[in-house]
Amino acid sequence: MSQRLYDSATAEALRKFAYPEYRELDLKPYEIRENGVYATEAFRDVCQPGTIFNWTPADDMGWPGSPNPDTAPFLPIPFDAKQLAAAMIDGAGQSIAYAMEHRLGYPLNDDALNKFPDRMRWMRDALTEAYAVGTAAQSVVGEFDHDQQARAHAMVQQFEEANEQANDREGVFEQGITSNEASARRARAVASVADLKAQAERAQATVAEKWKAWRKAMVRQLLRADSRRSYIARRLEEMQSDEYKKSNLVADAVFERRETAQSKLALRQAVVDAGPPFFAPTDVVEADVERAKREVGRLATVSAYKLPADCIHAARAAGSHGWIAEVKAARAALRARAPDAYRRAAAMNKAHKRPAPHPRQQGLFDGGTA
Repeated sequence: MSQRLYDSATAEALRKFAYPEYRELDLKPYEIRENGVYATEAFRDVCQPGTIFNWTPADDMGWPGSPNPDTAPFLPIPFDAKQLAAAMIDGAGQSIAYAMEHRLGYPLNDDALNKFPDRMRWMRDALTEAYAVGTAAQSVVGEFDHDQQARAHAMVQQFEEANEQANDREGVFEQGITSNEASARRARAVASVADLKAQAERAQATVAEKWKAWRKAMVRQLLRADSRRSYIARRLEEMQSDEYKKSNLVADAVFERRETAQSKLALRQAVVDAGPPFFAPTDVVEADVERAKREVGRLATVSAYKLPADCIHAARAAGSHGWIAEVKAARAALRARAPDAYRRAAAMNKAHKRPAPHPRQQGLFDGGTA
C-alpha cells in the first residue's frame, strides 16, 4: 500500500466535509495546527475520556514510541492513509465516515467518490486509500457486531419511551401538586421501568466494551507495525556508539570512492572499446584504463557489518524480530530472481554492444581524404 503523505490543505478539506454545519467564525469541534488536527479544548472538556471529542488513536496505542495521548492530535500533519483510517474509527474523525455514509472497514464503491469534483482529488485519494487499508485491517481483526449495537440502541430507545409513558401515567409533572407528591410519583414511575433500564444499561455496557476492544485492535493493526519500525530505527540511532558511527562514515567514504573509480573505469573502457581515433595516443589511453582498474582493485568491499552488543540487545528488546524476518524474506525473494536478472542483463548488454568498425573504415583525418 502506498505511503503517500497528505498535507494540511487536505486535512482542512476533510474537516469541512465532515462538519459542513460550522461556519467560518463558529467555534468548531476541531482546530488545525501546524503538526496536526486537534479536538478543541472546549469540546474535550464536556466529554468523558474515550468518547466522541475526547479520543484519539494515541489512546489505544500504548506501545514503546507511541505518542502521548494527552497531547497527540487525532490526525497528524502530514498524514498517510493508515493514520487517516485510524482517526476515522472513533472520536471527532468518525464524522468523516458519517459524512461518507459508509462504515470504515468495508471497501468504497465508485458512487461514494463521485460526490467529489476533480479539484478535490487529493481528498478523494486519501479517502480511497484510507478505506482500502481499513478494509485490510478489519479482514485481520474481524468485523464489529453492528447488529448488536443496533439492538442495544433500540433497547435504550424503548426504555426512554417507557420512562416518558410512566411519567405521564403517574402524573409526575401535573400542575399544582407538592414537591413531595411529585417525588413519590416519580419514584413509582422509576420502579415500573427499573428492569427495562437495567437491561438497556447492560446491553449498552456490553456493546461499549466490545467496541473499545475492536477499536483498539484496529488501531494496533493499522499503526503498530509502522510505529514500531520507526521506534526501533530511532532507538538504534540513539544507542549507536561513536565508534560505530565513525565506522559508518568510513564505510560510506569507501563506497563513494569505489563508485567514483568504477565510473571512471567504465568511461575509459568505453573509449578504448570504441577504437581509434583517440584524442590521446592509444598507449596513453590504455595505460589510463589500467590505472583505473588498479584503483578499483585496491578498494575494500564491505560484505558484513558487526553491531555492538548493546545495539543488538536494544533492537531485540524493542521487538526487531519481525522486522528481521521481513528483511530476510525480502532478500530471499530477491536472490531467487537473481539468475533471471543476470540473463536479462546479459541480453541487454549484448544488444547494446557497439559493433566492430568496418576493416576499411578510417578516421576523419586519416588517408588524406579530408
